[in-house]
Parts: sequence; structure tokens; C-alpha cells
Amino acid sequence: MKDAESLDLSVIALTALREMYADIKATFKSGEQMRAVKLALRRKVDVLTILPTGGGKSLVFQLPAWVEKDLTTVVIVPFVALAEEMKDRCIDMGLSCYVWRDSGTILTRESAQVVIVGVEHAVHPDFQQLLIQMEGAKKLARIVLDECHIVLTQREFRPDVRRLGSVVRCVSVQLVLLTATLPVKMMKRLRIMMGCEKWKRVRRIEDRAELRYRVIKVSEDVKEKRDLDREVGKLLREKLPDFEEDDRAIVYCLQREWAEELARYLNEKWGDEICGVYHANMDLMERREVYSKWKNGDITVMAATSALGAGIDHGGVRLVIHHGYGRNMIDLCQESGRGGRDGKAADAVTIFWKGIVEETNWITEKERGDVLRWIESDECRKEMLGRYLNGVGRDCLSGKVGEICDNCEKRLKEGVRMRIEEGIRVRRGLEAEMMEVEHGTDLKEMVRELRGRCMMCWMNKKENIMEHELSSCR
Repeated sequence: MKDAESLDLSVIALTALREMYADIKATFKSGEQMRAVKLALRRKVDVLTILPTGGGKSLVFQLPAWVEKDLTTVVIVPFVALAEEMKDRCIDMGLSCYVWRDSGTILTRESAQVVIVGVEHAVHPDFQQLLIQMEGAKKLARIVLDECHIVLTQREFRPDVRRLGSVVRCVSVQLVLLTATLPVKMMKRLRIMMGCEKWKRVRRIEDRAELRYRVIKVSEDVKEKRDLDREVGKLLREKLPDFEEDDRAIVYCLQREWAEELARYLNEKWGDEICGVYHANMDLMERREVYSKWKNGDITVMAATSALGAGIDHGGVRLVIHHGYGRNMIDLCQESGRGGRDGKAADAVTIFWKGIVEETNWITEKERGDVLRWIESDECRKEMLGRYLNGVGRDCLSGKVGEICDNCEKRLKEGVRMRIEEGIRVRRGLEAEMMEVEHGTDLKEMVRELRGRCMMCWMNKKENIMEHELSSCR
């Protein structure tokens, strides 16, 4: 019975996918994506979905919303600025959608298939009242929390994030948690915070073969942060000339002031506006405007805080730089993951200056410790990230294809050097052996030639060598 139900749901999901995309050949990106969609369609338990960047997390709620045309799916996004972009993506999929910002919208558009709300607005009592009203009218299908890892990573400095658990539990509907980066060891904590009594977990492990991780440790000549800005400028000077039309770069900074200073420095050095600024303290219109300029190619580089770490859908990010270091391992993975979403090679570079550790003492050792150890380690960087996120990791050199991190590159070069040295030793050994063979051959011939003959005459090259032995030599 369960198999039949699963089969029917698979048929329903795939049929709906092809109808939504208007493509009879459309398929799910992975078995995990399809499983998450089916769990969402059932609406029996909460669902934690961990799919890699570009793995199609949004479809986990978009497809059910498309099927359930008379119901509403509420999506909570980490930043208000992402709401409009998600709205546009939903509309492109043929879904009726609106962004909730205040109680004035409750009565006019509550029948939309998707309602999108930022964290700051979701914790407002009026919005919770909207959820209760929709549940009472049997119109509320589920609540979705996009980038759910923020519940763990941003609760210390965003009080609104700490209230999300009570918001989603003011109604008794399915909760769907979406993220690309959630360490195995943090899942239990997330489950408790979000009040999930029963949940199903769907995790797809992917190595992100297209990402090339590298750490540049700046020299001792760097004495202050402005010197670090110069190092960023050097790397951009090296990389930007090879960028194609759709290629972009992001530089993540640990403070909004540092992002602003870096953008000013880069624009002054280039003599043109190549770099914009993006952080959470900008108003909504400013963020939308600079993001649009960056995405459309009016500017190539974005100096940003972690506010730009979620919701980016531009595939051609060729270079992601961490200015100093990533705040924590989740941010490092999330932000580096913006690169190479089109499947082409991308660089994820940390430009590390030891002095910045002292200048960022507001970040606790507990939060940044794993990142600093990752920076200093000589192990494979991808394998370390894999172990942190998924409990298992695979180094760059064990895969058939993919970009190689700097540490594996060093190992590879060292291996080649050792093989060359070994080859030289082997070659020299062979040459010596050949000489021994040659000398040995000469000795054998000499012995054969001298056998029964006079050695003194042979050494003096006398012609009568053949005529007598040494004992009868005159």
C-alpha cells in the first residue's frame, strides 16, 4: 500500500513538474530533491531539506504550491531584500504571490499561492494573526523557512531570529526547513529550537567540484587593514581581465564599514565604479538597486557582508574572496558556495592577515575557531569542509574530475617533485648499472683473452702473447 502511494505521488510530482515547466522532458535535479517534494506534498511531518547550492531547494515548496492551487504556502526569508527577488522567481513559475510587509495587505491578497515575508516582519503580531486566520479557514498548507541555518548562526546578533520558533508554532501546519549548509552535529539543536516533534531529513552530499579553494597568507609587511585592501586589489587585478561578460566577483567583509572602505579604495584605484556595497543596514531600495547593477554587469565586484550570503541566483560568480576570514564555517561554506553555480570553475579565496584576528575580537573563539584552523591546516580544504558539514569528506585528489585546492596542489607538486627526484636516482642507478655491465663485459673478455697466456706480454702489447704463458716469459 505504501509502495503504491509512493508511486502515485512520484507520478503526480513528475507530471506537475513537466506541466509547470511546460517541458515534457523535465526531470528532478536529484532523487533527494524529488523525495523532499513528495514529503512536502504529503504534509504529514516536518521536513528538513539540505541540498547543495544550485540543487533546487526552492522547488521543494514551489511545486507543491503549484499543485495545491487553493492553498497558501508561507515562505519566511532571512532578509527583507530577498523577498522581492523570490517573488519574481515564483511569478516566473506561474504562481500567484505577494510579499507581506504590514497588516494592510491581509484582506486583499490572502488567497495567493505563496506569501513571502522577511524575518523582521514575520515576528510581528499582525502576521501571526494572519497565519491563525488562514489556518482557521483551512487555507494554510505549510510554512517554509528558507536558509534555516540562520536560526543557529544569527541568533546572537538578531533578536528577531530567536523568535522564529514561536512564530511557526502558533499554527499546526507542516514546517519545511531549507538550507544548503547545516552541519550534522547542529541538526538536533535546530530541531529543538523549531519545535519539530516529527521530521524527515533529506540531505544530498555534493563536493562542489567546480570550486577551487585557496588561502593567501599575506606577508608580514601588512600592518593594518588598508594593506589588506591592497592585497584584495592585487588579486582582482590578476583575475578581472579574464572575466567574461556575465562573470562577477564578491568580496565578503566582516564589517559593513570595511566593505564601504574597500569599495571606495577599489573604485579610486580603477578610476571607475567597478565595485558596489551591500549590507543589511542599507534600506531596501538601495540594496535592490546595487544588486541589480551588479547582476546586470554595470559593476563587476560587490563588497558585502553576510547579508549577501543567501538568495543570490546569479550563476556566473567566478571569484569569491573572504577579506580576512569567514566569520564561521557555515558562513564560509554558504558564501563560497555562491561561486560556480553555473557549473564552471570558480575561485574561493581567503586573504588572511593575522592582525585581523585581533581586530575582530567580538567574534568568539567558539564561532571562528574552526575557520582559523581550516586556514592554518595543510589538509585538503574540501575534505575538511565535507567532514564539518556532512560528517564525511573526500579530498580533491580522490575524485576523477574537479578543481584542486591549494593544499592538494602543493601535495601534487611535491609528489611530482619526489617522483622526478626518484626518477633521477633511478636513472643514475641505471647508468651506474650499465657502466658496471659494460665494465664487467670488458673484464670477462679480458679474462677469456688472457686464459693460458702471458699477462706481462699482453700488458706490454707484445706480439708473442699467444706463444707462451707467464711462467716461460723471457
